[in-house]
Amino acid sequence: MFQGLRDTLATIDDEMPRSPDSISNRQQLMKTLHIEKLVRKNKVSDKGPTNKLLPLRSLFLSEINPTLVAENPQLLPCTM
Repeated sequence: MFQGLRDTLATIDDEMPRSPDSISNRQQLMKTLHIEKLVRKNKVSDKGPTNKLLPLRSLFLSEINPTLVAENPQLLPCTM
């Protein structure tokens, strides 16, 4: 499974090599975006991944079909 991903990354690197300014790991990305505190907070949060996705789902639903959400408020989580 991962061999295909490695081949894809190698192909991408061949076609468009990374510059010295490229972000190459997650830690560097967090520092660049200034989200280290948020990541730490999410790590210790007792909410599972499903609960973290609920607000995104609600936003998506309200964007694509506001009438559906207005008529079915149970689609929104209680926290919003």
